[in-house]
Amino acid sequence: KGGADHLGKMFMGFNDDELIIFVNVPKGEKASVLNAVDWIKAVASADGVGGTVLPGADAVFAKAVVKGDKANGRFPIKIKDVAISASIALLRSKQLLPDDEGSDDDVNYGEDLEW
Repeated sequence: KGGADHLGKMFMGFNDDELIIFVNVPKGEKASVLNAVDWIKAVASADGVGGTVLPGADAVFAKAVVKGDKANGRFPIKIKDVAISASIALLRSKQLLPDDEGSDDDVNYGEDLEW
């Protein structure tokens, strides 16, 4: 009942030292447009992110780690914001996420989901 098995997802978690990024892309029509490896590589290699894709990545599941560097002002909580922006830009470029143009700030894309 409900669920989001058909949706690609990116999850991020961080502590003081690193940011971990997980990507899951279900098999299906959208996977031919963007798979997990391409998505995680694009985000991890984005300017200001500088992450490393971890071994074992495949078309469905991938993860990356981004090390923080307090001495040089690289904090995982701030890198997370850059990674999210890079992901949104990639998804929009592939027409997997709607553009902002003319959109209402109060749009809730999850309002039709069952919880």
